This record gives sequence, structure tokens and C-alpha cells, in this order.
Amino acid sequence: MQVSDRRQLMAEEQRTKKLFLEFLSAWDKAEPEAIKFTMSNKDVYSQDLGRVVPSIIRLYVEVNDPTDYSFVKQHLVSWKQWDRLCACKWFKDTLREMRSELAAAIKSKAVVKIRDLAEQEDSKHYYQANKFLNDHGWNVFVPKETEEEKKAKNSRGRPTKEFKLKPDSQDVLNEFLKTIENHEPQAKLSKYEFKQRPN
Repeated sequence: MQVSDRRQLMAEEQRTKKLFLEFLSAWDKAEPEAIKFTMSNKDVYSQDLGRVVPSIIRLYVEVNDPTDYSFVKQHLVSWKQWDRLCACKWFKDTLREMRSELAAAIKSKAVVKIRDLAEQEDSKHYYQANKFLNDHGWNVFVPKETEEEKKAKNSRGRPTKEFKLKPDSQDVLNEFLKTIENHEPQAKLSKYEFKQRPN
């Protein structure tokens, strides 16, 4: 990267920082309208600016658009400005928090709708809605089944033609077959002799 490119990137980052109350400097007080947001999750009153600075996290969640497009159109100058902002290391944690909170808000609204469907017995989605709630489909903290667990669950019941013995079971079977081969057969007993044979 050339020196001029680095300078340009640094200048763009400085312009991006001027959007936020957290980077307010004595020079920025001359242009208070440049400050658009705070990275706090709540709106903040700034004595230096004499006004309330809105939380970028709150605004992002209120717009309710996981593509970011509507948020950019309403609150920023251009998509390029949003790209520059997302590329800034100092903004990464705030961006992660914004997207995480929006995902939780969207999921919450969806689960409320599903819960409403689950209470309507005449709904054609009644069974699926209840199954979703019963299986904790809404809970991201319930670990999902691994592929091995799914296979183990599906393999229960009557064995298929491809059923194979485990290695230790195969050893037991081989041992048993050897015992049978080495054992001398006894003379066959009649039914009467078999019945009379002592236990």
C-alpha cells in the first residue's frame, strides 16, 4: 500500500469517527452538527453539544432491516460511508452488538406470532407451531443434535440387512464358533431319553 493510500484511509477513518460522540474533540465543537450518534446502547445527553445524541444501536434495531439498506438510507449519507464504518476496527464490537440485538428482536417477534398460532386450535399451522415451541426451536441455547446423535436415534429398532457387529461382538462370536467346532458331538438322544435326562 502506498503512502498516499494510507493517508487517504486515515483521513476517511477520521471523518467516520466525527460521526460519534465518543470521539468528540475541541475542534469538533465548532461543528456540533457533525456528531450524529453515540455507540452507547442508550441515547446520551451531551453538555458540550447541548442536545441528546441518539444511540446508533437503538436506531439500527428500530429500523428493523437485517440487510442494513434501510438504516443506511435513513441515517447515513451513502452506502460507501456505511462500508467504511463497518471496516473500522474500533466499530466492530458496536456492529456485532447492533446485529445481535436486531436478530434477537426479529426472533422475538416471530416467536410471539408462532405462540399465537399455537393457541388457535382451528389454525392449519396449529400442530407445527406447537411442535416448534415444544422442541425449543426458539431457544438458541438448546444445543442441536449432532450428526452422530441423529444416526444413533435413527438406527434404533429392527436391524437392517447392512447390520454389522461391533468389533468386540465379532470376537465373542468367533470364540463361540471355535468352541462349537472343537466340541465333539454327542450321540443323539431319543425323545424319551431327553425327557428322562437329569437336570
